[in-house]
Amino acid sequence: MCLDKVLRRYTSHIKYLSMYKGHINDDTQDRLKAKLVEAILKFCFGR
Repeated sequence: MCLDKVLRRYTSHIKYLSMYKGHINDDTQDRLKAKLVEAILKFCFGR
């Protein structure tokens, strides 16, 4: 599925943005992934 490809593409960026004091914050990472999926779905079906 293309959504999986997009998530795989941005996983490293999301992990970088989720860093807090040298550790990956799982809650922040999940929230960023959810916002990315939401934005993709709005783009695809919001037209």
